[in-house]
Amino acid sequence: METENKPRVKIYYDGVCNLCAGLADTIDASVHGSQFALNDISKGLLPAGLSKEEALHDVHVIDENGHMYRGADAILRVLQEYPRMKLLATIGALPGFRQILMLIYRIVEMTRYWIFGRKTV
Repeated sequence: METENKPRVKIYYDGVCNLCAGLADTIDASVHGSQFALNDISKGLLPAGLSKEEALHDVHVIDENGHMYRGADAILRVLQEYPRMKLLATIGALPGFRQILMLIYRIVEMTRYWIFGRKTV
């Protein structure tokens, strides 16, 4: 079927961040990589209504229904596309777990360049 080959989920990530770019490369090389359209915001690839400043703070995911997820919720949404990770994504979305993941995400977001470095443009 033609629609099976089209990416269903769009990911907007910071391509300058080594962690973010590495995760995007891992997703792209995975068995389910064709389900995703990877968009490096450092190259100006932004969805409508999202500024570069906003996009730099969080990874953003837009699903096939046009719903936008950000931060830890975006990571959980990506995990849902992997059959072996669906249970982990479901648990991560539960109250309590979700708040912990959001806190961890925010800490990583604030320190990602210091911990993982930046790519030179």
